[in-house]
Amino acid sequence: MRRWSRRFGWGILLFSCVARGQQYKVLIEQGHYLRARVQVENALKSNPRDQDALIAKSAIEMQFNHLDAAVDAAQNAVAAGDNNAAAHAQLAGAIGWRLASSSVSMVQKVASAWPFHRELNRALELDPNNLEALSYKAEYYWYVPAILGGSKKKAQEYADKMVALDPVKGYDVKSNFAGEDTDKTRRSDALEVIWKQAVASRPADYQAHQSLGYVYFIDARGDKQTLAEAEANRAIALDAGRIGGYRLLAMIYAKAERWNDLDAVLTRARQVVPDDLSPLFQAARFIWIAKKGDEWTRAERYLRSYLGMPVEGGEASLAVDHWLLGLVLEKEGHKAEAVNEVQTAVDLDATFEGAKRDLKRMKG
Repeated sequence: MRRWSRRFGWGILLFSCVARGQQYKVLIEQGHYLRARVQVENALKSNPRDQDALIAKSAIEMQFNHLDAAVDAAQNAVAAGDNNAAAHAQLAGAIGWRLASSSVSMVQKVASAWPFHRELNRALELDPNNLEALSYKAEYYWYVPAILGGSKKKAQEYADKMVALDPVKGYDVKSNFAGEDTDKTRRSDALEVIWKQAVASRPADYQAHQSLGYVYFIDARGDKQTLAEAEANRAIALDAGRIGGYRLLAMIYAKAERWNDLDAVLTRARQVVPDDLSPLFQAARFIWIAKKGDEWTRAERYLRSYLGMPVEGGEASLAVDHWLLGLVLEKEGHKAEAVNEVQTAVDLDATFEGAKRDLKRMKG
């Protein structure tokens, strides 16, 4: 598979947790993985076989791209009780993540294929409406070649079933499919339709508004940036404690060179969500993309700030930040520092091909 959805599965998986009072489910759904990890670890200290906590641990490890830890935790969750559809679905998801990873050998992928199907089928046997399992089925059929059993038609059927059960989760899967279209105009139009449907189905859903905002943001046609800003603010109005809306505003303002607005939203984000600095990184990234030479110092400041805290799950790694900081420093004329930063990126992630290419170029 060319990709593996990571945006919503944990929220579905852990529905039973909130019913039982485990607040880490809420934190995970809001994207606060570092905070959730503390609670999950405490729960497992009290009971190492706590099935809900093991499922949550696996979901969190997936967000940090810790493949082996994610699989191990999910396997322990299944071992703690075979009749839990969420546990089997989580194990299937963790194995699927391994199947999709470029860092895993083909031998490992082949060895993982049968366990993936076994766990997925067991999850759906226990609960035919398990959204996590349905999403993995849909993505499997979509991304696997037809000669190996893939079917775009079956993928859409599974996504349609998800829409009937939970519109936002189902439209999320459909957006993954639409995002594969190589025609930019057709892709943008399809994504806009999908997320408008999601918003219409669930007007009070944070993810629906945030995702529609991102669709507008990446669409350069017309006055879509104004629409993107409006959706970001709607998301924040629904839940001011989540980072996504602030991150989107930071991207919009950096792209539009609205520096006062950018400073204001970055300040607010750090006050409300002090343990997630992704708006700083994304603002720096868009300064870099636009090659705004008079703002290199600003980009450098943002990237150095990002290095000052542990990275939240699902966000740019420290290796990526060091690499981008190196590129910015190179533009500022600080070649020795630039080389050191890119070297650090390679040291942190030996599979980072872009950083390795830039390091080779910088060293001549």
